[in-house]
This record gives sequence, structure tokens and C-alpha cells, in this order.
Amino acid sequence: MHEKIEPFKKLIEELLNNAKILVEENNLSYTIDKANNMVLEEYDEWIQEGVDIQIPHNHLEYMLVSGLRLDWTNEKILDDNNTYIYGSFFLHGVFEPIVFPSHFWEVYNDPIEDKKQKETLQKLGYFQRSAHGDDGTFGCFYRESKEYPFPIYFYDNGIYFPMSLNLDEYYEAMLFCKAVVLWQYFYLEPKDIIKGLKGQKCENWISLYDDLEGNPSRVEGIIKHMDALIKQFPVLFPDFDISFFENKRNALMDVYNSNK
Repeated sequence: MHEKIEPFKKLIEELLNNAKILVEENNLSYTIDKANNMVLEEYDEWIQEGVDIQIPHNHLEYMLVSGLRLDWTNEKILDDNNTYIYGSFFLHGVFEPIVFPSHFWEVYNDPIEDKKQKETLQKLGYFQRSAHGDDGTFGCFYRESKEYPFPIYFYDNGIYFPMSLNLDEYYEAMLFCKAVVLWQYFYLEPKDIIKGLKGQKCENWISLYDDLEGNPSRVEGIIKHMDALIKQFPVLFPDFDISFFENKRNALMDVYNSNK
């Protein structure tokens, strides 16, 4: 088993063995077979020839999980006492987001506010996206220069945030959170969330919360989502340290209330 695949395999197998989880999509076996026939040196050459960027071998190895998909839901226990939640990822390695131009944001940023915003968006290349339909969430490189590693950004339906995680840490955090939708907000500073989402409403956001009564601010939607996870995770994952989610939720709530 390739070292880079093992953590993803561990999560997928955990979910498959969880009687309360419905795994709707998973192509682990196909990804492992593909990785066994992959020649990483070819991607290294293509990246250097295409954009003259040197990628460390331990990050180039993420090409081994390129194309890996997972999509899970809590539908098996869904009733009036449970809020629907899902987790997912679709991995894109490091080749595509570094070499190819970026266009994914066009559908979410229409119209473009100004030239500066367009230039920023063009620098975002996603290495991970949702596998649960098209919910508008992406993990991205910010390709400002030819010096790797690139900063990591979280893109959420037209809004983007720099993260204080490198690529390894991003995946570690994603797996720790079971790849649950919007997990990235637990790794952003409350003040950055509030500033980034200023003026944003829940309408036209992800389908879980785009029809909330009164169309509240998107920050309130994030808090509602955090509350849902705090309620659902102990049921789905009894060994999960829910205090991590609780502390992050409380910190966001405190700053949000102090800014009202």
C-alpha cells in the first residue's frame, strides 16, 4: 500500500464499517490500481516543462490519490431528530491545479467585481473539491509565484479564505473531520470568517442552508451548521473528540455576537 493512500483508505474503510453511515460513492480500489501503474517522474517532468515549478517528491506523491472520490451521508439514521449532513472529497493531485488555467470560479463569481478580483481568482487552482454534487466548495493552491509550496485557500461559493495549513495539514484536517461538508470553517479564525462573509446571506449558498427562514447571514448559517455537526457527530462517531468542534463554534459565536 502506498503511504499517501493509507490515511484515505483508513477513513473510507471506517465509514464502510459504520452501520450508521451510507457511503454513496467510493472508488478506492480503482485508485489503488491506478496508483500501482503511475510513473510519478513523468508528472514531475511535465510540471517542470509546463510551468518550470519544482515540486518536492513527498507532495508529488499526492498524484497517487488523484481521482479518489468519497461521498457519505447520515441517511441511515435520518429522522425528525437528525439533520441531514454529508461528507465528501474528490482529489485532483498537484498536476492539474499547478499547470492548467483556472476557470472553476466563473459560475460562482458572476459578475466579477473588478479586475483585481479576477486576477486573484485566476491564481486559484483547486486540488480538492466536493464529490457531493456541485456544492461550490474547493481546496485550492494560490499560485501567486513559481515558488512552491503555494498558500492554501478555501473557496466557498464565490468567497475565498487563506488558510494557515500546508497541503499535508489540509488533508490531515480533512480526514480528522471525516471530510464533512464545510469542515474548513473549523480551521479559520472567527474574525476572518466574519470579515470574509460580510454582507453574505444564506440564499444561493449550499443546498443544506440556502432556504433558511428569513435568509439569515451566512455567518449564522455557518454557526447553524456547526451546531448540527456537534449534535450529529457523537451519534455517528462516538469516539470523535467533539470538544474540538464545540470550542471552534463557541469562539465564532463569541466574536460574532461582539460585532453585532
